[in-house]
Amino acid sequence: MKLSFKLHGTSLMALLLAVSASAQNITLRYGQIPSSIKTVSALQFHLAQRKGLFAREGISLEMIPIDGGAANMVLALNKGTVEIARTATPYLIQDVLKGSDNGAILGETATPIYSLIAKPDINSFADLKGKTIGLSLAVDTISISTRKLMALNGIKEADFKVKELVGTPARAACLRKGECDAVPLGQPEDFQMMKQGYRRLGVSTDAMKNFQFIVSAVRRSWGRKE
Repeated sequence: MKLSFKLHGTSLMALLLAVSASAQNITLRYGQIPSSIKTVSALQFHLAQRKGLFAREGISLEMIPIDGGAANMVLALNKGTVEIARTATPYLIQDVLKGSDNGAILGETATPIYSLIAKPDINSFADLKGKTIGLSLAVDTISISTRKLMALNGIKEADFKVKELVGTPARAACLRKGECDAVPLGQPEDFQMMKQGYRRLGVSTDAMKNFQFIVSAVRRSWGRKE
């Protein structure tokens, strides 16, 4: 079975089960950001394992935690640490432009909602001037959408300081410690922080209505063999 290297609507579950049609009793190492393994984004894998779907098809699926954020997912593919990785689209694009053998085989999360959560004493976007915003790496869609959101509300790049923090848990911790004045958070962390009195100034979809946030990627050489 050769994998098609383009984005399409087929679920990752169907893809993994299809791999077994031509290769029985195989081990697939699937790279995940540690904070995502226990979230809804990995729910389908836990359900399939509980129901024995992978075992029935001769697949031993290993969820491999890759520390350091989405950027390290493509590195794990390059090193052969995993066969499949879940990574943010911009990181894969950069990797391919550098000559990588990696390629996207399907789209996963599209247009997620990230809330810009601020300290309780920040009442509006205008209050962010001169403040420290905890963002992911500049290439990350989380950072891009947050910058667009702030720009739409009159906050320019020169109006704030940036502290780069990869992952919602790290950004939430920065906000709690008072080292960041506002940060973009995924769900459910944004709701949890709001219950604790922090304010939501806006959401990423106000600035970016439709974009491919996450893709599943493999090494092309591996896909051709399978």
